[in-house]
Amino acid sequence: MSQEDKRFKDGLDQLNRISYEEPSTAEMLHLVKETKRKQRREALLFIVVTLLLVNGVVFLLANVPIVFLSINIAMLAIIPAIGILAIIGGWREKHEQ
Repeated sequence: MSQEDKRFKDGLDQLNRISYEEPSTAEMLHLVKETKRKQRREALLFIVVTLLLVNGVVFLLANVPIVFLSINIAMLAIIPAIGILAIIGGWREKHEQ
């Protein structure tokens, strides 16, 4: 038997000897508090990064008017197309029944 096999077998034996205990109420409450704290930190980080990105885009649009104009022209083409497709879809649903 090689050294690795022996170490592997010893590791499995140690796993068999480990006893599992259910966490206490205090430990569970601590885990819940830690999770909430992490979620608050992540939400705050998300808001900060989002605000930075929005400010960057606004400053880009303010400094490069051609980008602003091209986005507006694209929206003027996309929004009516979506509206027309919604009207056609509603009409088809009514008349196919």
